[in-house]
Amino acid sequence: MAHSITGLSRCIKEIPGAVGNKLAFVLLREAYYFVGEGAVSAEDLDSLVSASLGPRWAGSGAFESFQAGGGEGGN
Repeated sequence: MAHSITGLSRCIKEIPGAVGNKLAFVLLREAYYFVGEGAVSAEDLDSLVSASLGPRWAGSGAFESFQAGGGEGGN
């Protein structure tokens, strides 16, 4: 099993690319879409991520945050 430098993750199944990088690029692709459609400015989107998703996911991760918000059997 491969471990990350920080020891926070381990590889269960080999796939091309790093999981964290792939997730980051999904978010970036969607960000470009919203800005390109004129739904939000790049500056406002950066502020939104910095003030909401960033702190939320830094403390609990995507799935735990989803459950805390009531999703998939959450509170």
